[in-house]
Amino acid sequence: MFDEFKIAKADGSYIKEIDSIEKQDLLILDDFALKPHDNNQRLILLKLLEDRHGKRSTIITSQDSRVTLCLN
Repeated sequence: MFDEFKIAKADGSYIKEIDSIEKQDLLILDDFALKPHDNNQRLILLKLLEDRHGKRSTIITSQDSRVTLCLN
């Protein structure tokens, strides 16, 4: 997903890609955090989750036992 965003930023379609994901009724992030994310990737993820909060459903799964999420 983050590689696609990098390409979208380069070709000018980033906002369109973000809007498309934000409009989906359900976003599933499967095998989340199998590799570390850089600051830019974390900011993209935060924006997506903040924009979806209270509006759309999001499921995050991970097989990495070190991943801990706190949800309010």
